[in-house]
Amino acid sequence: VAMFGGALRRWQVEEQLQAARAAAILHQERQRLARELHDSLTQSVYSTMLFARAGCDALEKHDIDKVRNILLTVGDTSYQALIEMRLLLLELQPIDQGAGTLQGAFQSRFDLIERRLGVQADFVNLYGREVPPSVQDALLRIAFEALNNTLKHARASQVRVQLAQATAGLCLTISDNPQRSDLPRRSPRIRTPPTHERPAAMGRH
Repeated sequence: VAMFGGALRRWQVEEQLQAARAAAILHQERQRLARELHDSLTQSVYSTMLFARAGCDALEKHDIDKVRNILLTVGDTSYQALIEMRLLLLELQPIDQGAGTLQGAFQSRFDLIERRLGVQADFVNLYGREVPPSVQDALLRIAFEALNNTLKHARASQVRVQLAQATAGLCLTISDNPQRSDLPRRSPRIRTPPTHERPAAMGRH
């Protein structure tokens, strides 16, 4: 009985330590996100304030072309701030994995981010087979990062994610219609090794 009681107490102490560590990690992560959100919003609001002052000065001088350019810059700055805020909130609200399917995970992401920003987003699965959970997690991380970059830099109104069979694994392609002429119309393809290999071996070609 004494041995059992000792083992039970040790188990309880370990559980408490694990819970305390998890709470500390969660607290640190929330602090990090709060700092990033504060810095991002502060910079965007301050920039908008400066542009607004410059716009008023240009208006007093009847420099309509300059006013127009400043208003366009204010709109772009506000749009970027909205994107940054939504992406930071995404970290606080993890994507629903859609009952373990890629289709469900992408639809949840699109509903939460892209479609709320007016971006038409689609996922096309040409692979036709089930993807192992470890590979699926890696694909989602890579795809979400590419989608984030598309929102931040391409200003696309349409984005398409396609998964297909490659010669020796999978091929994940993210394409969009960037509004800037200096950007490519398709992001680099991401090829994976056969699904039985470790996702860490993924590379770009």
